[in-house]
Amino acid sequence: MERSGDGTVTGRPLTDLELENAITSLESSTAAIEKHCRLLESQKVALQELKSRHSPSTATDQAQSQRQKKSAREKAQLEFEVNELADGLQSELKTAAKQAETSVGSLPNVMERILEKDDRVLDGLQKLIPRITPSSASSSNSEIEVDELCRKLSYLTMQEIRGRIDSAYRSATASTNGSQANGHSAETENKVLDLQAELDELTGEIEGLATMAVDGKYRHPILRELKSSQSDAEAESSRWNDYVLGTLQYLTTRAQTLDDHAAHLHSHQDAINTVARTLEGVAKVEETARERQRIQKRDSISLPSTPIARGLKPLRLVQANFAEPQDAISHLLRQLDVRSAPDLNDTEKLSRTLGEALKERESSLRELEGDTELGFATQLAETLAKADASVSELLGAVYKHSPFGSVNLVDGNIEDGLGRLEGRTQELGEEMRRIDIDQSTGITTRLPRPLLLRPLELVPLAHDASAGILDQTRRMVRTPSIPQTLAQQLRDIARAPDALVADDRVRDIAPGGLVAADLALGVAVAAIARAPGRGLVDGLEGAVRLVEGLAVRVVQLVLVQQLLALVVLEVLEEDAVFVLVLPFLLLRIPLPGLQLRRHVGGDLYGPVSALEWRGESDGSRQDERQDGEDHLAKVLHVGSYLKVLDLVRSVVGW
Repeated sequence: MERSGDGTVTGRPLTDLELENAITSLESSTAAIEKHCRLLESQKVALQELKSRHSPSTATDQAQSQRQKKSAREKAQLEFEVNELADGLQSELKTAAKQAETSVGSLPNVMERILEKDDRVLDGLQKLIPRITPSSASSSNSEIEVDELCRKLSYLTMQEIRGRIDSAYRSATASTNGSQANGHSAETENKVLDLQAELDELTGEIEGLATMAVDGKYRHPILRELKSSQSDAEAESSRWNDYVLGTLQYLTTRAQTLDDHAAHLHSHQDAINTVARTLEGVAKVEETARERQRIQKRDSISLPSTPIARGLKPLRLVQANFAEPQDAISHLLRQLDVRSAPDLNDTEKLSRTLGEALKERESSLRELEGDTELGFATQLAETLAKADASVSELLGAVYKHSPFGSVNLVDGNIEDGLGRLEGRTQELGEEMRRIDIDQSTGITTRLPRPLLLRPLELVPLAHDASAGILDQTRRMVRTPSIPQTLAQQLRDIARAPDALVADDRVRDIAPGGLVAADLALGVAVAAIARAPGRGLVDGLEGAVRLVEGLAVRVVQLVLVQQLLALVVLEVLEEDAVFVLVLPFLLLRIPLPGLQLRRHVGGDLYGPVSALEWRGESDGSRQDERQDGEDHLAKVLHVGSYLKVLDLVRSVVGW
């Protein structure tokens, strides 16, 4: 086909040769393409087999790559920490070297000052040499001089005595010559001869006596004083010698210490310099190694790619990227001292690990807080205990001779009154101990009725004591006083004691609380004081039921205490037996040998008659009924009375 100049396409028909050549080329190209397709298919199959064979190693490669990355990060972190530690050591080493250099540089000045002080001390010791040198030559010279002077004094004394004797002899001779002239020559001559012989004998003893006198009066005292002064001088010299020796030892020890200190400083400085030089050499070696590695890396990067020209794949080296940024989470965990860090990509495990670390830190903090608080509290308690003990001792010393030295919860007057009441009660108990139980029937029949039922002679004392106890009890528990309307209702009830059995009326008047306790007091007192027979027993039992209905135990105890006080006030003048029996009735405590039963009718002493005595006597049981006076004597038995008295003491003492 050909294109003409005006743009039309013109062509000639193809020849058979051209068609044959074209068909041949198409067939050859088709065969080549088919061959290439078969080759590609075989390569594809081989590639799929290779891929299927090596597919499990992908996870291993990923894990290996992760480990390599992790090791690279850890290596980078370790290198960073090593560099930081090396920098810190370098700074500390420089500081230590500077301090050692300063100490060594200031050592000569210090040594010079100390040696100057030592020189001044040695100069002072030089001045003490005359005091410590022995003075034996001077002491011996002094003794010789004393001996010489004593001999001279003895000689002079002897000459003086002889001169006096000679003068006396001359005067005697002169008088003798005068007497010879008067005619007494023979007798006088004999006397003169005797006197002369005696004088010669005395003259021979003058020397020894004079020497003894001089020795006793002068020589021995002077020698003693010389020896004493010599011993004092020796003692003082010994003390000065000790002082000089101690000073020299101190100077020697200090000089030795300074020498050791200087040697230590020099050795310390030499060691620091050696370490510094070693570190410098290590740094140089590391720098050389790094430089060599950098050169090798640069050479490996710039090598010609000849393997590609030979049809080989180039070797790709795995190189750690030390310059990649550090992970902030791992750095924070290391800063927080969390060692067991999980995979940072797993948020759940990381949160659980952080929670466990937080719990451990909180428990440690709580333990530290508890230990600290316990330590502070213990120390504070010990200090306060010591201070309290000191204050108590001081207060005891201050108030030792004062009435305020001891604390009393009860007023002194009330306590004295109770003491007198107890003493009188003990006297009554002694009287009751003298009662013969076996012959109680005969005694009670012989005794007059007023003697058995006489009132106690302690009404004023009991009034004061019970009033004080009642006031104190009301202050302790803040018991309200009875209103006027309630008192009027109590008086109405007292006039009709049979109404006490109806508890509804009592609870309507005082529904509960301490007012009910006061109401029970009034009911019991009214029943005891006015109601005879059945009214007395019903009143007591109604009061007991009212007390049991109260929920507060304190109110119950207060009620018993106030009942005792008011019974002493209201009933003591009429009959003493109610003082002994009433606490047991209220508390429902059985008396030994007594049993309370209901008594219907009777007179004022009906409740006493209603007390039955049960005991053993001669192996037989006494079941017979006796009259009121006999039972009263048995009620006042020693054992029963002592138990009642103990109860009264315990209740009143509360």
